[in-house]
Amino acid sequence: TTTTTTTTATPLSDQTEYNLIVQSNHLLTQLADELSRAHGALTVAYHAKFPELHELLPRNDVVAYKTAVQVIQNEIDLTQVNDTLTAHACFSSNQIITLTVAASTTAGRLLTRPELDLALALASYMDEILQVQTTLTHFVERHVVNLAPSTVALVGPQVTAKLLGLAGGLQELAQIPACNIQTLGSLKQKDRAGLSTKQQQQGGGRQQQQQQPHQG
Repeated sequence: TTTTTTTTATPLSDQTEYNLIVQSNHLLTQLADELSRAHGALTVAYHAKFPELHELLPRNDVVAYKTAVQVIQNEIDLTQVNDTLTAHACFSSNQIITLTVAASTTAGRLLTRPELDLALALASYMDEILQVQTTLTHFVERHVVNLAPSTVALVGPQVTAKLLGLAGGLQELAQIPACNIQTLGSLKQKDRAGLSTKQQQQGGGRQQQQQQPHQG
């Protein structure tokens, strides 16, 4: 007689889900900091080739800069890579024209092989960070729906996850008067769950960053 054992996944408890969300949010903050550092290092490494590139792209668009570096590399004539820039970096036609003209009159020079290798390695490192960020973000959004479905329906999963972290938990969030929710996260200090509040804005709370209510 053959005995078959069926293993059923045990649902996560609310506290376990909350703890995982807190940890994931903390990691996402660290990843954002690391991505910013890597972007800064990349702009320094690629400056000799195309010093104008950083100023020509939208401020804080680290993905656009990284992708532009990966596509342009040591190319002098950007008309040779315009199609690739459009496909991979999603640049508009006006942006492509601006970059092409700037590249043709740049004060930069060709990078040496070691210099180019360093720039491409930094760009690849940013790709790895972005991939982990995406995975963690999807994890947080998926689990917070089970933990606080009503709040998710109102403000979306990303804001819900941040509110839980700032309040210190689901019960703590439920006890906060409605008039105080809009200022949650406005103080530049560590919240009760230990989450970094570097990205919180002074004088405004997470409610100001909320998504549009979901249509259910």
